[in-house]
Amino acid sequence: MAILENVEEAMKFIKKNTRSMYEVRGSQRIEVPEYPERVIREAIVNAVAHRDYFSADAIQIRIFSNGNDDAWYNLYIFIIINYL
Repeated sequence: MAILENVEEAMKFIKKNTRSMYEVRGSQRIEVPEYPERVIREAIVNAVAHRDYFSADAIQIRIFSNGNDDAWYNLYIFIIINYL
């Protein structure tokens, strides 16, 4: 799989596993993701750009929640580059 395809798959994974709110603007309902797409893309692209390509270690995406489903700000996404 090409690097750009990996970035897109990572974006889909994060969107699928995080929440969205909905705002009503006029007569339209607008989806507002928990994390802006441009922020997620930047984090993933940075991880890809700065990883050690001489290492077999993979970039990992981990999504954590503190268990309090009412508090969106308590959900964290970590994009980890292994340096072993």
